[in-house]
Amino acid sequence: MSEGTQVASATTMGNTATETPAVQQNQQNLQVEETSQTQDHAKKVPQEPEYYELKVNGAVKRYTKEQLLAKASLGEAANERFEQAARLRQQYEAEQKEMAQDFIKVLEKRGLSKEQIRTRMEQWYHENFIEPEMLTEEQRKTRELERRLKQYEEEKARQEQEFKLKEEQVVQQHAAKEVQTQIIQAMEKSGLPKTRETARKIAYWMRHNLQYGFDAPMEVIIQQVKDSDRETLQTQIKDAPIEYILELFGDDLTNKLRQYDVAKHQQKFQQPGVDKSQPTKTRVKRDEPKTMRDVDRYFAELRRTKS
Repeated sequence: MSEGTQVASATTMGNTATETPAVQQNQQNLQVEETSQTQDHAKKVPQEPEYYELKVNGAVKRYTKEQLLAKASLGEAANERFEQAARLRQQYEAEQKEMAQDFIKVLEKRGLSKEQIRTRMEQWYHENFIEPEMLTEEQRKTRELERRLKQYEEEKARQEQEFKLKEEQVVQQHAAKEVQTQIIQAMEKSGLPKTRETARKIAYWMRHNLQYGFDAPMEVIIQQVKDSDRETLQTQIKDAPIEYILELFGDDLTNKLRQYDVAKHQQKFQQPGVDKSQPTKTRVKRDEPKTMRDVDRYFAELRRTKS
């Protein structure tokens, strides 16, 4: 190989070694951009939910992953309840079996002393075996009648209690409807705002008056509501600066108050009995007098206008 060829080859290899890191960095940047664009495209494109087939009672049904997780959670909770019920059932059956074998031991486990167990057993045995043997035939019949009478009275008291509860429920429902009707009529006639808060206040004062034995008429209750609202409002804004009051009321309420005030003033200055269809005299605006002659002319014209 000639000396020129060796120099050219060395130069080419040097340039390649110099450009290789930059080229590799550009390739890596391109790969990162392509990966990012692919991920963004995957995020924008909605993916179809993946379904799983499950056999339920012989029928195949399709569920998503979220639905399967929800069903698994419900199934786990149901299994825990079934297991708890099974444990309670087993515990009950074990106690019944132990009671049949040695009920004294079961009573002791429940906290009764031997003296208490003996006393109750003697009482039970005396009432069910000794007393009936000592009674005559007439006394047995009397006791049986008393037992039946007691049972009848207890059943009758139970039925009366149930009937009383049902009757109270009916009365309460009727009273609630009647009170609701009274509240609605009161809001319509009194000018109070027809809101739930107003209904709550009326109901409060009705209940408050009844607690003190006063069946107040609706006019009194309405006045109580108004007085309470007025007192509450005055307590809040009595000593407050006007800026705070306007900010508290807001633009809508402030304009509403201004419009009402203007309408009241217009109504106050309107003359009753004036036929608005007839033309009315309009006062001509005159220039203010500047000299004494102008003053005389002004008063003369004013007298002529009034006459």
